[in-house]
Amino acid sequence: MRSSFQPDHQTSPLLMFLTLLTLLTLTAVSSLHADEEENDRSVHHHRTIDALKSSNIDHESHRPEIDALWNSPISATEAVALALSVCHEPTRELLRAIGSLDGSTTGRVPPLLLDDTIDPFLRSNLGLWIAQLLIRRQMLDEAMAILDIVNSQEVAEPAEYHFHVALCASQLSNVLRAIQSLDALSGLSNVPRRYLAVARQIREELQNSDPGSLDSIARQMKDIGRRFELRRSDGRIVEMEDDVIKRLDVLIDDLERRKQVEQEQTSNTMKPTNPNQDDQAASVMGKGEVAPHRLTDRRSWGNLPAKDRERALQEMGRDMPGPYRGAVQQYFRRLAKTPRSSAP
Repeated sequence: MRSSFQPDHQTSPLLMFLTLLTLLTLTAVSSLHADEEENDRSVHHHRTIDALKSSNIDHESHRPEIDALWNSPISATEAVALALSVCHEPTRELLRAIGSLDGSTTGRVPPLLLDDTIDPFLRSNLGLWIAQLLIRRQMLDEAMAILDIVNSQEVAEPAEYHFHVALCASQLSNVLRAIQSLDALSGLSNVPRRYLAVARQIREELQNSDPGSLDSIARQMKDIGRRFELRRSDGRIVEMEDDVIKRLDVLIDDLERRKQVEQEQTSNTMKPTNPNQDDQAASVMGKGEVAPHRLTDRRSWGNLPAKDRERALQEMGRDMPGPYRGAVQQYFRRLAKTPRSSAP
């Protein structure tokens, strides 16, 4: 008997040929992509120099530093932004200011990004790089404001731009803008795999999320939590909290209606074993009072006794799916600790 590890002399040459052909093809494709990337970086490198010239920015004395940036493994976006900062003091000051920003600080779009005397290629890539720095600090509102003015036709890496717009917009619950950017991203070639993997997850979350669903509410509560962590104290948090409570109120109403229908259906199918006679007065009496259980005023939540708050939290999350029950209860516990001064 021939061993299973013994080569088949009739088929092995063909298999070896196909294997070799596959390896050669993969190597050629990989080499082609590497050459394309190298060519793109060279194009962006020269375009950066031309943009500096057209902006009348003295860069010749800094050519060694600029050239070194393009020989480093950083992204083309960062290379353009840092090349501009090397020979442009206002850009250096702006990047230093971004690096020292406190999360509680809100601000408008930096005037430098609106300066028409600077080439659009430089401004767009600088804006995209600054937006990424702000996203890393969870300063999404400021990042989105900058991304809104970035010219997507001028950036060195369009995939990087559309990915970060989708990421930022989805976390800010701007579903339409996020979907548009995801569509634009999917239409590009040579998109990094890490972008595609995260983009696929973002799309699934957005497409399966109804505006009135717990998914959507949970996303908004996460955004509120982010703003609390940044120590934001603007009126936007209050508005978002009120909106969350209203949307939860609608969901609770729906759950109560379903529960009532189920109870009525159950009671209709059950036959009494000892029905009360028509001419006999019932002996069971109640006070005819219904305990209030609805929270309609955000400001009264923190004033409830601790036991009442915990009881309300348990009732509120009893019929909700597990992943959301904890999020809702944690949200209202956080709300109870909110200073009264932040209430409207």
